[in-house]
Amino acid sequence: LRSLPQAELAASFDYSPALLGSVSHFARLRVSATEHIPLPARHVLSLGFKAGSILRPPPFYERIFLDGEYQLRGFERRAIGPEGGTKMLSVDATYSVPVGRVGRLYLFGEAANVWVKGQDIKLRDLDGTFGVGVSLQNRIELSFGFGPRSLIARTPRIGGISAGI
Repeated sequence: LRSLPQAELAASFDYSPALLGSVSHFARLRVSATEHIPLPARHVLSLGFKAGSILRPPPFYERIFLDGEYQLRGFERRAIGPEGGTKMLSVDATYSVPVGRVGRLYLFGEAANVWVKGQDIKLRDLDGTFGVGVSLQNRIELSFGFGPRSLIARTPRIGGISAGI
């Protein structure tokens, strides 16, 4: 009996109108999709995509940065793209295998960039890395990116800690 692929889809739209008392007037759209493809022996191939755009100039603190949920494994926070953009694109692929009851080992490749208003989105502008990692009990993730050679530790609830090597 073979498992079927599982998809995760998410979209959000934030609107901040000056008419309702907001300091700034802007709108932000974010979308993400991930397909998890089960393979024999409980191996899983996951393919993901994230994109976001801000319409109308937002205040600096509302712009898009590659950190938090958008941080690439193996890169320091905000190391890619301009400091605060209005468009972003991220793609990733992860191949994982189970490690008993402890968690999963995985290989990953990912690329992303942030663009400011007026810049065209070009796929050749994507910066990326590949590496290895381990997910322990779906609570702690340790990953090592070979591109910029950095180790990142993340938990879903606390955030990330990274160290350059």
